[in-house]
Amino acid sequence: MIGYLKSIPEQQFRQVCVREAAEYERLFTGRDAVMTSCESLFRCRTEGADAAVCISEVRKIYMENGIVFNKLNGERDDHIALELEFMAVLAEGMLGKSSLPHTCLTLADAQIGFLESHLLKWARPFANELMLVSSSPLYTGLAELLDEFLDHDLRQLRQWRDTQARPI
Repeated sequence: MIGYLKSIPEQQFRQVCVREAAEYERLFTGRDAVMTSCESLFRCRTEGADAAVCISEVRKIYMENGIVFNKLNGERDDHIALELEFMAVLAEGMLGKSSLPHTCLTLADAQIGFLESHLLKWARPFANELMLVSSSPLYTGLAELLDEFLDHDLRQLRQWRDTQARPI
């Protein structure tokens, strides 16, 4: 994906941005959107999951971790961007509280739990579908990155978790 972005000639950059914005609109917005970027709707369509239960679980996890998002454009709590931001906020919390081992363990457990109960249940099928429906190097690259990163993140979190002794 970096290669794609670096390959765009400066004089064509604006045109490419307009084309990628149009692809985003085609993929994710409006009644004719090719796919959804929200977990509950995606899993409802692909697994028959109860959308209301799914989004309720996501909201509960955010609340349990004291996370509230400032949603400026009416984003749903289970939008892929918010779910990934949730993971980033927890990771930043671990960095900021590195001197508090129990807190770091709790945050790592929250990330592992969220990956296992939510993100990994739909992000891989979402990424695979995105790669099928888009020919844009930007969106196919993001889909590949998403798929690879979440598995890597889970492995790293588990590995770190296993090296930590739970304080008594």
